[in-house]
Amino acid sequence: MPDRNNPYNSNRGNQYRRQSPSYKADRNYHQEELIGGKSNAQWANDIKKWVTDGINKETIIYAEAMGKKLKDDGLTTSQIRNVFGEMRKIQLNGFEEEMSSFLLLRPKLAYAAKRQNAKGMDAFYELFCTAYDAINTEDKKNSPKQFDQLLQVMEAVLAYHKYYGGQ
Repeated sequence: MPDRNNPYNSNRGNQYRRQSPSYKADRNYHQEELIGGKSNAQWANDIKKWVTDGINKETIIYAEAMGKKLKDDGLTTSQIRNVFGEMRKIQLNGFEEEMSSFLLLRPKLAYAAKRQNAKGMDAFYELFCTAYDAINTEDKKNSPKQFDQLLQVMEAVLAYHKYYGGQ
């Protein structure tokens, strides 16, 4: 017969109803890490603005903080080499001609993030997706410029990643 006093008894319904100080940790509650003093949600609008309007000094502050975070979270250069190499290829061949390659970058990076199952790769994927979504691929006039600005943001982050010792 199950012990009614056991807080982990599955017959009691929700096992997390117990009132211990650690119940939040058991429910996978976590405080979001800040990057350069802001949360990812706060940076998202800035990232979109940098892709659409161009980078500024705040971009560099973000790039340094994010580069350090990616290094600390174990992201290696080899993990992102394929995606960044593909971005350079798109830039060299022209954004309009390589539109399908650009559109496939997100699923390729999603696959890499899941395969690596590393905190740093997930953070890089989140950054990339925020910037990727800011590019209006239907705007043939501005989308190549937006792609170049996306590349600048990514280059800055990767430069600081390397600076802080990313392998």
